[in-house]
Amino acid sequence: MPLVDRESYAWSSGGVNGYFFTTPSGLWRCAILSDSAQGGADDRMAGCQPKTSVPLDVAGAPDVPDHFTSNPVRPNAILVNTTDAARFASLSQALFWRFDESTPVLPYGQALSASGFTCNVQTTGVSCRSDASGKGFQFSTGGFDFNYAEAKPVGASTGSDAVPSAPAAAPSAVQPVLGRIWGPAQEGYGQVLPQLIFDGGGPTGAVRDLVWQSWGGDQAMATGTAIDATMPGVGSDRLAPANVVAYDLGDCDGTFMYKSVVWFFPKNGETFESARPRGIHPCDERPYGVSPTSDTSSAASCGMVTAADGIERQVFTKGPVSCADGMPLVQATYPALYDKPMDGKQIGQWDCGVVPAGARIFLCNNHDAGAQVFMYR
Repeated sequence: MPLVDRESYAWSSGGVNGYFFTTPSGLWRCAILSDSAQGGADDRMAGCQPKTSVPLDVAGAPDVPDHFTSNPVRPNAILVNTTDAARFASLSQALFWRFDESTPVLPYGQALSASGFTCNVQTTGVSCRSDASGKGFQFSTGGFDFNYAEAKPVGASTGSDAVPSAPAAAPSAVQPVLGRIWGPAQEGYGQVLPQLIFDGGGPTGAVRDLVWQSWGGDQAMATGTAIDATMPGVGSDRLAPANVVAYDLGDCDGTFMYKSVVWFFPKNGETFESARPRGIHPCDERPYGVSPTSDTSSAASCGMVTAADGIERQVFTKGPVSCADGMPLVQATYPALYDKPMDGKQIGQWDCGVVPAGARIFLCNNHDAGAQVFMYR
């Protein structure tokens, strides 16, 4: 894959620094931003916008929340940052434009690599990825796919940058569902693209009016509204825009699903990584209606832990973790978190937090090792 000289594409203005290019057809303006001045996960990203200030003309592109009102609107950008799945967005400014009228063209079949991202242009469309995560996108007027496409040698240009012929699809012929139901009165779990997620517990366990930007890749991302327990007031007074990330895509007892999900509040400075310790993991729970003996048959009992509520609860371990390691983990987290369902704590590779609904009340999970330490209600 031929690489261009990245310094020929470097430009900075108004605190935004990056490497800017346009496509040979002139349809798209794109950039790799080493500093977008946005902060958070989007501080470094790669993406594209139309050559004029209009919505993206990409077949199948989903509506996204407006950057001011949060109402569903057509997107005006496609982007990928260093860690998260690629997505469509409605941006308040033309971040991927260079305004000095000297934007260089990235030729067909060549790639620009800078600041941990790689982009290329082919006659079939534009493609960018995060080199660290491998997540990316390809798109054209004809459709999109949330996967990076390597540049290939090309012949004459079609002048349209126009080919992936279908919208993004799951890597399997079967669309993944969001977890599974593990408690009464739950909504959204076990479904594809749910509009409401409710864990069956209190009002803070629901996120509604979901608009999905992606589904079927390693992560699925949506926006919606949820009650922010940190805000003053009661009930709907505390409704706030929330971001949703479904992750841990894979098989769970024979069902292809996102095994974990979390929602968080960007206006509070929260990110996916900071909220991940309080994620919900339906695959780790017993399916609703299944006998508790199926969950404890392979678990070891380690002893009792008591929080300030005065209730003794038995600690269990499951998978490659000993009681000698599991008990200190719970003792260091549960007494501080038992009455804080919106909080979580990460210790090394362990994510610990209250489970808002279902049989378990508290869980420390090491996803990489397949190990758990938990307690029942």
